Amino acid sequence: MQTHILLIDDDEDEYDIFMTALGNIPGPRCSYAPSAEHGLKLIKADPPHVIFLDVNMPGIDGLKCLASIKNTKAFQNIPVFIYSTADNQSLREAALNLGAEDCLKKPGRISGLEVIIRNALARVVA
Repeated sequence: MQTHILLIDDDEDEYDIFMTALGNIPGPRCSYAPSAEHGLKLIKADPPHVIFLDVNMPGIDGLKCLASIKNTKAFQNIPVFIYSTADNQSLREAALNLGAEDCLKKPGRISGLEVIIRNALARVVA
């Protein structure tokens, strides 16, 4: 079965960067949502195996989106990685308390992102 990743991030450039890194990883497919609202609809329509979720988004932010996912019985077991430029202890604690698998800092290089994706998938996809 092909692994399905959902990236929820309001910055469309991040999707392009994510797809470039993913191009070096055989197998997974990736869906993209430019907002939490859109992401929640995509999760219902085509549940992913893993979610990478930005925090700082207009409207529903990443932590509220995470809470919504984890409070929905059908989706609460989907691993969610907070994926953000923000990197502080209070964000990490809040995300982990809400059920995130981990908080990952967006790297400055494609090669770094490829490593992050590979490591995340290895942790949650059998």
